[in-house]
Amino acid sequence: MDAKFDMGRIRGIPLTVDASFLILIALWSLPYLRTGDVRDVTYAALLIAGLTGSIVLHELGHAIAGRHYGVGTSHIELNGLGGLCHYVIALPVAPWPRIVMLLAGPAANLFLWVGLGAASDLIGAMEEPDWLPVTGWDRLENLLWQLAQMNFWMLCFNLLPAYPLDGGRTLEALMRTRTHVDLARHVVGWLGLVVALGCALSMRTQGTFMLVLAFTLYEANAFVLHSSSRPPWSRWR
Repeated sequence: MDAKFDMGRIRGIPLTVDASFLILIALWSLPYLRTGDVRDVTYAALLIAGLTGSIVLHELGHAIAGRHYGVGTSHIELNGLGGLCHYVIALPVAPWPRIVMLLAGPAANLFLWVGLGAASDLIGAMEEPDWLPVTGWDRLENLLWQLAQMNFWMLCFNLLPAYPLDGGRTLEALMRTRTHVDLARHVVGWLGLVVALGCALSMRTQGTFMLVLAFTLYEANAFVLHSSSRPPWSRWR
């Protein structure tokens, strides 16, 4: 799916939205939208805004870390996997700058998980004010808690060993310090196919959006396996 939409700039970085991201958002919000209740629709709108903001902050984490190492960002893309930070040049060859840049995104989700969870607990300990809009005080508490859980889920998901996830690329960077790059790519690529299968099998319990993630992961990891040279298995240093 190649349809992309320009959504302006954030901190001077162009932001684009792939059509697959709209499918992901629709699947997340559908349980609330199908009721037709104004409170549920309002809740869905706030949930979408919070989720989108969390993904953008994740990608900004990558961009800020890249800027620290002299690597600029051409644009941030929101897509069916959540998002991608596109750099203007390749990541540093040195493993640790590369790893810091890759893990800066999940670090943003870690801070959001802790912060939103604390805010939810604080709201739960306070009395409901009279001026609160249609969502309700308990719904605001639940919204913050749900966004915290989404950030925890994004933190864990992004650390899985699969392309193009941060965990997969971090594992490749670590393996490249000890073995040949083609072997590292093949190991991560095959692990990525296992992760894609796991996402597909979890669709019944986790929702239809897992099928979107499974398909996207399968495409990315199958492409890496197809495009990489046959690994020299004997060249482990």
